[in-house]
Parts: sequence; structure tokens; C-alpha cells
Amino acid sequence: MINPWLIFQVDFQLSFLSSLAIYYFLPHLRKNRTMQKSKFLLSMALSLLIQMIILPFIMKNFGVWQIGVVLLGGFLNFPLTFIYLTGIFSFYLFLIFELIKNILFSDITLLEIIIEKLFGFLNWLLNNALKIFSRIARADFWFKLQNNQNSLLTWLVFGLLILGISLISTKFLSNLLIEKQRFSLTFKTYLPGFALMIFLLFYIFRPELNWQICFLDVGQGDCCLLISPERDCILIDGGIPGQGYRTILPALNYFGITKINYAIISHLDSDHYGGIIDLLELRRIEQIIFPDSDHDTDNNVIYTENNHNTYFGSNITATINRQSLCDMCNINGVKYQTVKQSDIVILEPLFDKIEILTPAPQLTRNVQDRNYHSLCFVLEIAGLNLMFTGDLNNVSEQNLLSEYQFAKIDILKVAHHGSKYSTSDRFLRAVDPELAIISVGINYYGHPSPELLERLTQHNIKIKRTDLNGAIMLKLINNQWHIATYVE
Repeated sequence: MINPWLIFQVDFQLSFLSSLAIYYFLPHLRKNRTMQKSKFLLSMALSLLIQMIILPFIMKNFGVWQIGVVLLGGFLNFPLTFIYLTGIFSFYLFLIFELIKNILFSDITLLEIIIEKLFGFLNWLLNNALKIFSRIARADFWFKLQNNQNSLLTWLVFGLLILGISLISTKFLSNLLIEKQRFSLTFKTYLPGFALMIFLLFYIFRPELNWQICFLDVGQGDCCLLISPERDCILIDGGIPGQGYRTILPALNYFGITKINYAIISHLDSDHYGGIIDLLELRRIEQIIFPDSDHDTDNNVIYTENNHNTYFGSNITATINRQSLCDMCNINGVKYQTVKQSDIVILEPLFDKIEILTPAPQLTRNVQDRNYHSLCFVLEIAGLNLMFTGDLNNVSEQNLLSEYQFAKIDILKVAHHGSKYSTSDRFLRAVDPELAIISVGINYYGHPSPELLERLTQHNIKIKRTDLNGAIMLKLINNQWHIATYVE
């Protein structure tokens, strides 16, 4: 009643459905003789039933179901409860010990040593136990299977799990509701026929995996996922800090991606590197590529006054120091590479070589405006030419046009969120794109500018915008590229 809008929030809905399942199933479970004998079995059965109830909701809202978490949820209930109670007990024991020491004794050297060793052992025990449970809860094995949905192993594993869960659930419910088992359900009886059915379904309905390109809606920032048929992945920019958790991770889960092979940061402004730093700290990235800069600052974070990338409405935007980014990569065990104009980048197994078109060293020397450092490059994917421009400005564009001649570009990622100071008329005539994608969100700078939109219209270029269309998806189907947007 205080906040009626709460019913539209996903976390509330999940809690409500789980509570409803507990309210409905727990009285029935407690009547069962088997459950009365084992609280542990009762907890596991209740956890499994709750997961089955919320399964459609999870699939609808998140598009992924971690079977490992479902199967082990009840199993982990008691160990985690024990760890929690042990931690609480240790905390109060420590407080009592400190109180006794301060009131009654001035020095308890031997007792202090014993208590210190005891707490040290408990700390080691709890940390390692939580690490083990964390590994189980993440269910990396199931995500690895999702990476290759075309694999017969994936079909067999999930099929056998479904068979096992179905038989166990049916047998349990029949015992629970009927009290006597009326028919025999054995795994060995159904295994041969079920395995044969899995083989047939695999060869008849095997999903066809193709290239997918997704420009994610990260607000006032850039972010694009490239996913190969083999489920290798490139992430180009990551939006502002926090978007790694809010937007990119759910997208990776949706596509069944556990690791990003390469993350490319167009330049070191926070609306481009922020989400990538999130994933870097989670160790979801194998290698990071970002622009080489002759000029650097002594501070870890600098601010530029004439930058229009800010997402809070002020006239400054945070940028990370190159050395700080290198240090973060080293700490997290992530490879990194700095590049500049004319460098050749090899992104195996996705691309043999990519030529970096900007930044030009003569333009970036002693220049603090990070837009001058923006990477620009062209990717050719199954006959589709895409140009990524970061926050390329007019000066860099003119230098680029004097250095290179371009074949026709199919899709242009419009520079600087549609700023009027980028994507000039001359630049559009040179690259001649069919589709312009503008990655933009709520901002105080009028992005995309009316001047830029008019230039695109005059050149008969189709326009898609993440602020209006949401995420923009390109998918290769039967050697034809199809475009779809989240809003449409």
C-alpha cells in the first residue's frame, strides 16, 4: 500500500511467487512420512518445487535458466545456513571475549593467541567453503554447454536431466498426493527410448547458429556485441560504469556467452570504457584493445571541459588514465594491446586482420581531448561492411579521408552519439552508408543534433537510434542479413 508500483518490479514478483510456492507446498510436504524423517530432504524438495514454479517467469524475463543452481539450491541451503550461524556465533564470541578482557584482565597473551588462531581457522574455512559454493552456484558447466547449442552433448545432457527431473517429480508428487505408488517409474526403463528421441530431435530441430550483431541500449554511451557462429565474441565499447552489470551481462547470458574474446575500447571516456571495466573486474574478458596515446596524465582520472559525452548533465566527463587501465589488466590477468593508425590487429579466430584507421599520432600528440584518440576501423562480416567510429571528430575525419579511400560501407556507427561536430557531409559522401546507427540516451546536449539528422536524411541514409528503437539486432539467416529492434 505504501508503494503499489512495487508489484511491477521483477524482484518483488520473484519473491511473491516463491512465497506462494512455499505457502502452498510446505503443508503437503510436512504430511509426507519421508519428509517428516529428513528435514534435509524436505528442504531440497521444497527448493526444487519453488524453482519449477518460477521457471516460466525466469525464462520470460531473463531468457536463461541455470540448471545447476536449481538442482543444488536445496542442497546448499543447510551448509550456507551453518556458515551464516557460525559467522554470527564467531562475531558474538569475539565481542564477549573483548568485553571480558577489558573488564577483568589487563593482559591475556595465551588466550589471545588461541582465540586468534581459532578465528584464523574459521576465516580460512568459511572463505574456502564460500568459494566452493560460489563456483557451484555460477554453474559454469551449464553455460559452457549453452555456448554450443548445436552440440549433441548439450542436447543429451539437458535431455537426460529433463528425463530425470520429470521422473523424480512425477514419482514424488504421486507419493505425496496419492500416498501409494500406483505405477512403476524407473530411469532404466525410459532411458533407451528417451535417448533415441533426443537423437532424432537433434537432427531434425538442430538450431542453426549464425553471426549476430547487437547494438545494445546503454543510454548515453556506445556498446556493440559481435557473436560468431562458434559463439566467439567481441565487445566494442561498454557504456557508462554499471552497464556491464545492468545491460551487458544479461545480454551475454541471453546469447549463452561466458567469455568475451576481445573487448575494444574506442577511447578512454567513461561512457565507452565503463561497462568493460565492470566485466574486467569479473574476469569475463580475455583481451582488451584500446588506443595508444602519446600524451598521458599523472592522475588516474582526468576531466575534459569541452567533452559532450557526460551522462549527468555537467560539462565534464571522467576519463581513465592509460597506465591505470594497464595496471587493472595486469591485476586481473587480462591481456591488453594498445593500437594507433595503420596498426594491424589480429582477432583470431574471428578476424584474420583489422587495420586501425585512427587515431593518427600527429593529431593526438599533447592533446588531452580524448575524442582525438578515438579508434576507427571497418569490419567485414559475411559481406556486410560495418564502420565503428567511437567519438571521432571533424578534424580526425578529414585526416582519415586524406589517408584512405573506402569501399561502400553498409552500416555506420555514427560518431559521438550524433554530435553536430562529427559525421560531416564530406565524410558521409566518402563512406556512403545505407544505415546509420546512433547509440544515444537521455542527455543535455541535444544528441543527436538536428543538423546531423538532416545530413543523414539528405544522403538518403536510414536511421536507427537506441533511444527510440532500443537494442538493434542484425542476424545472418540463409546468407541474408535481417535487422530487428527491441522496441519494434
